[in-house]
Amino acid sequence: MRPARTVQNDPRTTIHTGFVLYVKLFLLLLLSSASGISAADEVRLAWNAVNDSRVANYEVHYGTASETYYAKVRVTTPSATVSGLEGGSHYFFATRACTSDGKLCSDFSNEVNVDMPAAAHSASGVVTMSGAADAPSARPTASATADNTLARTRTAIEMGEASTARSARPTRVAAENTLAATDPAIEIGEAEINQEWQRIEFQREFKDPVVVVKSLSSYDTEPAIVRVDAIDADGFSIRVQEWDSLDDAHDLETVSYLVMERGRHQLSNGAQVEAGSLITGTTQAFQRHTFTAAFEDAPVIFATVVSFNESDAVTARLHAIESDGFDVGLREQEANSQRHLPERVDFIAWEASTGVVDGMQYEVGRTGRNVDHDAHNLVYQTAFVRSPVLVADMQTTHGDDTAALRWKNLNVESVALRVQEEGSRDRETTHVLEDVGYFVADVE
Repeated sequence: MRPARTVQNDPRTTIHTGFVLYVKLFLLLLLSSASGISAADEVRLAWNAVNDSRVANYEVHYGTASETYYAKVRVTTPSATVSGLEGGSHYFFATRACTSDGKLCSDFSNEVNVDMPAAAHSASGVVTMSGAADAPSARPTASATADNTLARTRTAIEMGEASTARSARPTRVAAENTLAATDPAIEIGEAEINQEWQRIEFQREFKDPVVVVKSLSSYDTEPAIVRVDAIDADGFSIRVQEWDSLDDAHDLETVSYLVMERGRHQLSNGAQVEAGSLITGTTQAFQRHTFTAAFEDAPVIFATVVSFNESDAVTARLHAIESDGFDVGLREQEANSQRHLPERVDFIAWEASTGVVDGMQYEVGRTGRNVDHDAHNLVYQTAFVRSPVLVADMQTTHGDDTAALRWKNLNVESVALRVQEEGSRDRETTHVLEDVGYFVADVE
């Protein structure tokens, strides 16, 4: 029997009532690697301090596309250094002010951008920003005026001193340098979660982790998905989120996670794996993502929304998986207008295979087009000595209705999988057959 898990509240949860935090921020890009003063992979930014007693910290958001930010840092001073940037890439930055509990944040400042050189330069001087001269006039001035609504936040604040609760089941960590040089840093774990945000701390060091968490157990029958946010080198945040038409109060569910260092890897048994991320706001449609190199055959893919840029429940669906890439799109509940802010989606593409990674038996495969709203019993090819951890994701989108994958009766030989539609638009929840990809591993 798995031990009970203590779930601690996270004050970051976005609300839609209260007052709006009105401030104006004017962002300056001070120095980058082009100045010869900062390191080759970092930039320095500063902005005007906000004279509002409610403001406790600032968030600097950045990404490689305008107004599409996939990473952030949090500071308490009106300046920050963002490091670990990739040479030769173009980055966009914006900042905002937030209260200590993270429930209220201002609008974003003006946006600044910079080209990171491929190597450090010796030139000196200040890097100028583009398009910011008149930006402050577009922002409201600081005010303590109350309002009845809080606009949708574009991203949730990082947890800071949040819960350090970890997987109730010990994780198994693959040691570095025990296999070939291309083998990935990998961690597999299991957690019990409900609707409250909680923190999962990694048991090993990662430089740039990719996290996938897909498919919930079925202890609570209400349709729900998994949300992930605030991934950094030390861990990530996770919760169950019911669809918007429900009350979002959910019993504890069991979920497994798979963490891998970003990049293309080859396992000791020869299997190819790619771990990466993409940004998409495409809903009720798909966008194409191409692998860094083609696989011999179409891999099994696990894809998870790992940001909280918009509070509406959303999941990632896959389509047209081929050896060179795949389609991915976002889905909100059916009653919604299917418009969603861009979110970061992490994916791991793994060739169908069986083998051993750092002493862990694993199996990656597909069910074929055999899983619908009724329970489908998946029997593993591998003989496990204990119930394995499970990560599973639909590889197809044959049914357009919004749905997520659920499981039950996980044991050493098999697991029952089903597709669960949500019922915000109608009561019909039957679903056509889908192909499901799965990862199972024997973790002590």
